[in-house]
Amino acid sequence: QGCDYGIAWQYCDTAMISGSTLAANGTSGLYFDYCTDNTIETNTITGNTSHGVYFLSNDNNNSVRGNYVQGNQGRGFELTGACQNNLFADNVVDSNTLDAFRLQGSSGNTLLRNQTNGNLRGPNVVSGNNNLLIGNTSWNNVEQGFTIDGGTSNTLSGNVSDSNGDYQLYHVNAASGNIFSRNNVAMPSTWPDSGVFNGNVNFLDCRINWWSSSNEDSIAATLANAVDNQGLTMGSWVKEFLRLLDTDANGCLKIDE
Repeated sequence: QGCDYGIAWQYCDTAMISGSTLAANGTSGLYFDYCTDNTIETNTITGNTSHGVYFLSNDNNNSVRGNYVQGNQGRGFELTGACQNNLFADNVVDSNTLDAFRLQGSSGNTLLRNQTNGNLRGPNVVSGNNNLLIGNTSWNNVEQGFTIDGGTSNTLSGNVSDSNGDYQLYHVNAASGNIFSRNNVAMPSTWPDSGVFNGNVNFLDCRINWWSSSNEDSIAATLANAVDNQGLTMGSWVKEFLRLLDTDANGCLKIDE
């Protein structure tokens, strides 16, 4: 507490940080650079001046599970510089000043069953490819629930995006080949037409989601109002699936027998 970083590692492999409290440090609670195959679990990371957890560059194959990341003045989790194949599972990311997660230029990562609430944004993929976001809940964030900003071949499945202040899914800046499917989406009462914004001309597959209604006009409004007058193409979403989705942790539909 009260240091520049709570814990800072460079070129560190196969180590563990568990059960620590990293609070009120001058920059980030945890800082990693060129670190591989480490485990970060069940820590409390709160009130730091910058990010809660900062992966600077080439941090690969790390497992980050069950941490509570709250009230940091930057992002909850920040990944930059080609960080790949990391797993972030079962973390609670609450009330950070910026994004809950930002994956910038980082590919092949998995976000699984994380809870993000009260941040500026929920998970945000910026120019990252082949990331999996499965079974996460993003609710009551100030702006977007989920953002794909320029990334390719990312998959969002089995997630809940609920009552975020801006769009529930924000897809912009030449993002392409991404899939938004088997998710449950609930718009805030203050903006019921805020389901999806597709801010470019690339196709976005957003079929087989639950849009909080079985009324086709209501479903059309939450998507059409986001794309009218922009010449964009959306998936065939209206009649594909019109009940609350029940998915497993891998984003696969559970079928009642």
